[in-house]
Formats: sequence, structure tokens, C-alpha cells
Amino acid sequence: MLLIKYGNTLRMMAFGENIGDTSIAYYINLSRHERMIEYTYPSAYGQFENAHFVDKPDHHGHYINIMNIEHADFKEVDSVKRKDIIMILASTVEDIVAASVKKGVKNESLPALYGFDYKGREILCGFDMVDEISDLKSALYYCIVKDKPHGNFARYKYSDDKVDFTEHIGEHSYMYAKIINLAEPFPFFKMPE
Repeated sequence: MLLIKYGNTLRMMAFGENIGDTSIAYYINLSRHERMIEYTYPSAYGQFENAHFVDKPDHHGHYINIMNIEHADFKEVDSVKRKDIIMILASTVEDIVAASVKKGVKNESLPALYGFDYKGREILCGFDMVDEISDLKSALYYCIVKDKPHGNFARYKYSDDKVDFTEHIGEHSYMYAKIINLAEPFPFFKMPE
């Protein structure tokens, strides 16, 4: 994580997807911070997802260091244009979640999905789920969600071809994707009216 001073604001950034030669940085504005973040994974056994600032490690948790930097030459995301991304509308939430989870299995990682409100509609999306299309340029797969998902994780059960949402991870019959809830839509996101 990076911590950068923007005027009178502290902005904590993490980097995510790459679109061409541009990396997307996700950020929150802060009024205070410490040296690191302690993160606790949610579990089916009663442990909730939690992230908070700490000065030093004091548990057996997972820690993310925060690097303070004085200046960085980052550009606002309007440098990513709509023409740089293939927009693909999926039929169902289940299609998005299943494709994301299968991509995570292939890459041996926990995939990320993104949720946001777009003109009164809840959108769930993910990047580059089909390699053959992603080889051409970045692709954003999205769907309109009828009911906002309840939970920070989407999960897929192969044996039943079932998708649902949860606050915890760890049940062995499921594969998971992390939902990152954005405060606003990606600036390049446009949906046909």
C-alpha cells in the first residue's frame, strides 16, 4: 500500500488491474494512519473479515505495510479511454461469478469482482475472464444485478453449479471471489441505454 499526500488529504492506494500499459489504483482518503494494516480473513467458523491500522504486529494475523511517499507522478483515471476496453454484457450474475472463480482457479489466486451503482442500477463486473479475448485488449465483463449482493464474497459450488454471496470464506465445497465495492463506477464504464 502507498500513502500519498494530495493537498490536505492523505490518500491510501493499492494497485489492481492493468489496462494496456496503465495500472488502475484504488484509493481511499484518510484522516489518520499507522505503519501497517492488520487483515483478518473471514471464516465459516465465526471469524469476521476485518482490517485496521496498527503500529506494529502484535498477533498472528496478516499484515500489509504502508509506504509513505512524498510525490508520485500518477495521472487520474481519465487517461484510460473507453476505446481501450472491450465491454461485454453477461446474461447473469451466475455467469460472471463462475467465470471469475474459474479464472482464479486457473491462476491459483482469489479473483476480484467489482460492484458499483451505475445510474441507479447495481453492476457486478470483472476483468479479462476469457484469455482469447484478453489477448486482443482488456475486457470488462459486467452484468446488472437485480438485488444487491449481501456479502463481501461471491462463491460458486461446482457440484451444484450454484452461486451465492457470503461474508466468510473457507467452506471446502465452494470456490470464492472477493467483491470490491467501489464508491463510484469506473470512469470509462458506459452501458447502452
